[in-house]
Amino acid sequence: MKKNNKNMLIILAVALIVANPQIITLSYALESNTNQATLEKNIEEHVPQISDDTKSEVVAVTNRIELISALENENVKIIDIKNDIDLPEWTIMYIKGNGKEIRGNGNEIRTVKDPESDFVESSRIYVETDAKIDNLKLDEIQIRVESYEISLDIVNNSEINNGGILFWGDVTLENVKVNNGDIYGYGNIVVDSNKMKNATITYIGKKDKTLKIINTEMNGKWYSGAPISSESGNMELENVKIINPGDHAIYTMGSKHLGTSIRIKGTLEIDGAKKDAIVLSRDYDYDPKNPPEVNKNTLELHIDGDIKQKGDTYTIKAEKGIYTNVYYNESKIKKVIDKWSYVYYSTKNREGNEPQSIVRTNKLIGEDRYQTAIKISNEGWAEARNVIVVNSNSMVDALSAAPFAWNKSAPILLTEKNKLNSETKKEISRLMPENVYVIGGESVVSDSVINELKDMDINVERISGNDRYETSLEIAKKLGRVSEIAVVNGVKGIPDAVSIAPVAADKNMPIVLASPNEGTKVFDQYIKENYITKSYIIGKEAAISNEIANKLPNPERLGGIDRNDTNAVILEKFYADEKLNNIFIVKDGMKKQDDLIDALTVSTLTFYGTSPVVIVGNDLSNKQESLLSKKHPMEITQVGGNGNENVFNKLVNMFKN
Repeated sequence: MKKNNKNMLIILAVALIVANPQIITLSYALESNTNQATLEKNIEEHVPQISDDTKSEVVAVTNRIELISALENENVKIIDIKNDIDLPEWTIMYIKGNGKEIRGNGNEIRTVKDPESDFVESSRIYVETDAKIDNLKLDEIQIRVESYEISLDIVNNSEINNGGILFWGDVTLENVKVNNGDIYGYGNIVVDSNKMKNATITYIGKKDKTLKIINTEMNGKWYSGAPISSESGNMELENVKIINPGDHAIYTMGSKHLGTSIRIKGTLEIDGAKKDAIVLSRDYDYDPKNPPEVNKNTLELHIDGDIKQKGDTYTIKAEKGIYTNVYYNESKIKKVIDKWSYVYYSTKNREGNEPQSIVRTNKLIGEDRYQTAIKISNEGWAEARNVIVVNSNSMVDALSAAPFAWNKSAPILLTEKNKLNSETKKEISRLMPENVYVIGGESVVSDSVINELKDMDINVERISGNDRYETSLEIAKKLGRVSEIAVVNGVKGIPDAVSIAPVAADKNMPIVLASPNEGTKVFDQYIKENYITKSYIIGKEAAISNEIANKLPNPERLGGIDRNDTNAVILEKFYADEKLNNIFIVKDGMKKQDDLIDALTVSTLTFYGTSPVVIVGNDLSNKQESLLSKKHPMEITQVGGNGNENVFNKLVNMFKN
């Protein structure tokens, strides 16, 4: 009956529109991937009558129908917004005409979350003519300027909250606040006198295009990356302050095809960068073996003004050679190191300690495993849409969580069985997730924990099976289409699983638990349906027999004489490059198996296969030491304490200048 009522309402609505052409059509309806239920809902809503004054150049609007009509009416030159306007999710709007000004008068246009949705699906504004947005607040709205010939000016106390701008044309942001959003584009852009919090500017410009940031303060970053990043074009910064940027304040990957130039004027202040404040990186396809005419475009940094830095990291890291050039005043900037294809620079007026080595050190150590997991979460996420929760004392159910966590861009946090750890609860509140995935059945994480999470107004999903093998299978199903698997012993393969976890995460490769008695029987159908082409068998025959391994598609065994040597074999196989972003040092679980939980939680920080997790006791195995001594890490991180200090200190000394 309910469906029939909906259909009747749709018929009536369509008939009403046909009979009354003044009523605006459903141009605000959803993009192609909007589901039918949402479309029906928008049709069912009351559509207010508005005048069809096509000759008026100035139109006052008070609701979304009037707003959409005025935006699309090519005769309207000025839109005067008289009050706040709410939009349903996925509202699509087009700014059309021959130039248009939108006067917000301090009012707000916001997308309102559907109570049945897990998160807000932002609305979109497509800009198809030169436009000016004046003193208007936009919340959960994406703006798109999709022509090189179009310019958009956003000025005079306007705000962009929980949204962003994607542009090909020219954009000016003057006296604007941007909170939780990304400005991403290709044309000229001027950012003048703005306040930006948890926001990023990502720029890919041509040789004749420029990003100018003037008299602007940026605080924090939006998800990953640096607050300011570019791949090509020109960048000018004048009197800019960057606070709490995360790893880097500015990250530039120069293009060998287009060339990249950065010019710093006035004063650039950087406060709190965790790593090198400014990074000049070569193009991913740059090859130093190419002749000069191929690599003719360089990445140039001109420091015409002054850089002030607070913190204990280098101010600039640049790849040396013909690719990058840094022009600076030697009275203000000094060149400190030239080693391993990098050049480092430091300000002479820094507020902080002078870095002593090109290899940075870091410690993620809490008072207990819960706090260590929280420190890892803080290291990687300002906020997170998804969070994984596992029982800190039930490693076996959490073994397969690393690839799923990476797939969901989610930190892994720990809970007790019957109640949510209080510090974990605070961290979840800080992250403001929309979804929490709980790994394991009720015997591992009780319904009382689920209910606590639901009381936080979070969507909660439990992923579990009747036993550890079925739980592992259910997690694997969440990864989508895969072609490779990592197989570990489901009873005593926990150390092997944490060694392969970073690789599995990077490759979106499920970790399959093999039963000593039934092998991978639980996964037989899954393997067949996914057309698996490669199986990595982790551990020697004592862990997984040849009988089990030989039944799997294209098996390759990776195992050593013990857990530490198996870890070394994995390092040798998957970390062949001499350069590593990080080496994470964790306890190997020999004294206490649950110590391995640190390795599981830190696997979410392993940066696309260039940061291995090394499990250790009081010392490195001979094979681990031999392999690591040939590497060039940028950072070494001790994860958890009380058992891995000796190895951490040993590696720090190994890589000192």
